[in-house]
Amino acid sequence: MSRISREHDKDIKQLLYRFSAILRPIDNSLRLIYASQPNDDASKETKSAWFQLEQTTLNSRALLLDSLSFGNDIRREQALKSISLRYKKPPDREEVFRDDLSKII
Repeated sequence: MSRISREHDKDIKQLLYRFSAILRPIDNSLRLIYASQPNDDASKETKSAWFQLEQTTLNSRALLLDSLSFGNDIRREQALKSISLRYKKPPDREEVFRDDLSKII
């Protein structure tokens, strides 16, 4: 890798590391949420509010993990581009028939 590519990779790595620090507070919040799960005799509004809080926290966690995964994909592509000048990113979409379409036709 060139020096510029290594520096850019280092910057992305540090950003992802700092961004991943958000995961622990979210997980701690989930532990508290599950510890405060309402009983069966709780009101419908209480159960609904608890469920909404749980889902919001789980969705936030999933979005964070997806963002971290995306950052790792960027780092991987950058490394592959620096190793092979002919590297091209594969398409994001998945073809229905892939290579079998010509055989089917």
